[in-house]
Amino acid sequence: MTILLITFLIDVLIGSAFLWLGMLIVARFIDGMPAGGRYCSFWQVFLACVAAAAGSFVPQIGWLVGWAVLFGSLIWLTEAGFFRVLLMVAISRFASLLAALFLLPIFST
Repeated sequence: MTILLITFLIDVLIGSAFLWLGMLIVARFIDGMPAGGRYCSFWQVFLACVAAAAGSFVPQIGWLVGWAVLFGSLIWLTEAGFFRVLLMVAISRFASLLAALFLLPIFST
């Protein structure tokens, strides 16, 4: 039970931070919003990540449920359309992959 709670918290915290970063990148460079322009608040991104992490606990199809809940809640909570949400998620996942690849050698020594 403790491992599940820790996994849930890490998924939500890291996922929402990188998703917030992805949203700011898309808002600034794709839509040309001024610096600091965004589609929603960090709290709304955090709620979407909580819902997606909770949906990912469904046995065997949790990954699919988590992605569907993430996209659905982001489209519902933000002012962005499907294409913008797709870009936000793709950029956030790529940024988290780069961060993991950068930090993994530092912590493995």
